[in-house]
Formats: sequence, C-alpha cells, structure tokens
Amino acid sequence: MKAMLAVWNDLDETVLDEYETWYQTEHLPERLAITGFEAGVRTESVPNAGGVYPSPRFMTFYELASIEVLEQVSYRRALQSPTPRTQAIMPYFRNMWRAAAVLRATSGLACSGAWIVSIRIESDRLQFWIDQLLERPPELACRWRAYQCPQPGDPLQASPEARFRASPDQTPGAFLLIEHLRQPDADQTLREWVGPRVEASSLMRRDPVTTKVDLFVELARLDSRNLGIR
Repeated sequence: MKAMLAVWNDLDETVLDEYETWYQTEHLPERLAITGFEAGVRTESVPNAGGVYPSPRFMTFYELASIEVLEQVSYRRALQSPTPRTQAIMPYFRNMWRAAAVLRATSGLACSGAWIVSIRIESDRLQFWIDQLLERPPELACRWRAYQCPQPGDPLQASPEARFRASPDQTPGAFLLIEHLRQPDADQTLREWVGPRVEASSLMRRDPVTTKVDLFVELARLDSRNLGIR
C-alpha cells in the first residue's frame, strides 16, 4: 500500500443496478488483474436518518505496490481503450474526484477497519494533519494513512476515461483515511477529533474551509490473490 488510486463520485441513480454489476463483475477484476494493483475496495457513504446518502455517495480505492504501477503499458492501455460497458456507465458519473497518490505516513494496526473517515485537503495542509495524527491520534481509530498527490499537471492526475464523463475530474492535493471497526467509533472521531482540527486548520489559513470530510463504510474488497493469476 505504498501508493493508492482513489476515486470519489456520485451517480445518476437511474443506472445504480448497472453500476453495481459493472463494478463487481467487470471493473474491479479488470483493475486487479493489472500487476501492482494489490487490492480494490469499494465503499459507500452512510445515509442520514431520512435515508439520504451524503455526497459523494461512493469512494473506491486501489492499493498499489508503487505509484509507478500507473505508468505501465497495461494500465494505460486500459484507460485509453475502456470496455464497452465502461464507456456506457461513465457518462452517469457525477461529482468525480480522482487521486493518484503516494503514501507519506501511516500508523496503527495491520488490519483494516470497515468504517472510514476520508479527509481531502490541499497539499500544503498535509503536514499539519500528519503532525496532529502523530501527536494525538484518534483514540478509537484502528489505522490511519496519509497520501500526497502529484503536483498539478502531472500526467498521473489525468485519466483518458474522463472524456466519457459529464464534467471534468477534480483532484485533491492530498488525502487521509482514518479507519475504525465500528460506526460509533468513527462518529466520535468525526465529532471530537476531526471537527476541531478542521476549524484550527481553517483559522491558520485565514481563508474559507476547503477541507472535505466524509464517512464511508466498506461494501466490497477484492485482493489480487483472489483472482488466482499470481
């Protein structure tokens, strides 16, 4: 997990069934068949009391052996020539964020947690968050990871598949994932740990808050070893 490819998105819900089938039966296996894609994890935001899903509704991330995995011919070919089903579903993506990133810091248990707090930030705020996590990590989190994206204009930030989507992809400067075993633990992290630090970060910058905080729960996970090809 030295690098990660992460995607946040909403979806036109008229194609939700097709989206789920495409991801589970085609897209995840296709990506995990590429050397260096070690695991693919699909998550969904947690609906509120009224059953409404916060935006973005979905986050999918791929754990990579290294960021160079995204430069290999097999991956670039998949982006340049997506399958017919991929071309058909992409126009229904909404509010798309895509981040190719390198792991900068991590701590906690080796095992993952299903309840994930995602924090998308500007690149110059990453060290502030890492310092906070190292000094006093969320007490109920089982693991955290901090990732930094390439500089604007880096070819790894762009995906040829974006031409099929309704609007341009967005990219954070960096992001953090804080994992928990249970939802109450994640809720406490959001309330007592993340909230005060978002406020402190905003005051330090003296400009509007640009930090984007979301809570997701794991839906599906595919490990490359499950495919039986390596």
